[in-house]
Amino acid sequence: MSSKFINYNTKDSKGNYREQKMIGTLWMHSGNNKLYTIIGYVWNCVTDEWDFKIKPYFEEKFGDQVEYTRSIENFHGQREGKPRFIRVTRESFDNEIEE
Repeated sequence: MSSKFINYNTKDSKGNYREQKMIGTLWMHSGNNKLYTIIGYVWNCVTDEWDFKIKPYFEEKFGDQVEYTRSIENFHGQREGKPRFIRVTRESFDNEIEE
């Protein structure tokens, strides 16, 4: 990493940067169909890359759940020829639960 100090404007070793607009978005995992929300970013010191910090969407309904990290590359990558995570709207799933 060329910069001695890392801040939220630092690009990682693959050119990714922390996009504030991603925080709070909802995503479905194409493998397990579970919903996750991006709650922040963490710097991975081993790879010099930004990781998304995610948690299951229904945490408030099912108790305290573990938070996960996923590298930006992995998050936007492919799984069996399809996107690993698919962006969805909260309204579409909130309406299904209420019915």
